[in-house]
Amino acid sequence: MKQHIVHRLKEQVKELGSRDIYRFKNKKDQAYSSISWTTFSENVDHLAKALLSLGFGKEDKIGIFANNSLQWATSDYGIMAVRGVVVPLFGTATKEQVQYIADETQMPLIFVGNQEQFDKAFWLFSQKTSLKYIVYFDEDIQTDDERCLSWEAFLKLESASKFAGEYENVFGEAGPDDLATILYTSGTTGEPKGVMLSQ
Repeated sequence: MKQHIVHRLKEQVKELGSRDIYRFKNKKDQAYSSISWTTFSENVDHLAKALLSLGFGKEDKIGIFANNSLQWATSDYGIMAVRGVVVPLFGTATKEQVQYIADETQMPLIFVGNQEQFDKAFWLFSQKTSLKYIVYFDEDIQTDDERCLSWEAFLKLESASKFAGEYENVFGEAGPDDLATILYTSGTTGEPKGVMLSQ
């Protein structure tokens, strides 16, 4: 039976809740940690409600411009949980490539990983694009721009009492025909081209 990917995640949580879904290396001490299916699913819910708190949801194109990480995976599922559309960008994309994709998708928010990716995304604010917010994963990034939020600050935007009902409604309407992601080619032989994939 065809299902929305986040519905499938919730089913897996019921079966595998306390078992590890991911193991990852911590940046600071380089030690490996793990996260359970249950905790990961809860983090996805927090991120989804944070997106709703900013007014984002169905069919909004949200970028992820970062290297592989736990935050990347959490963002991916969280965007789809509110019926948004994930727009992943190559971690090494130039600022011009990022601008092209942001313009074509009318992206209002982008998640970024490191300082270099943040700098390229921040440049978009001066280019009159649709971008309204940047959420950055790397805690070493320093900025006082109110349009830029750290990962921790972004997740605190959600309020269980205020957005739980809205999230339940949005998530309940999600289905296999929802647009899940737009994958862009590298653009080595011309402008990048987006391929739309449904759930």
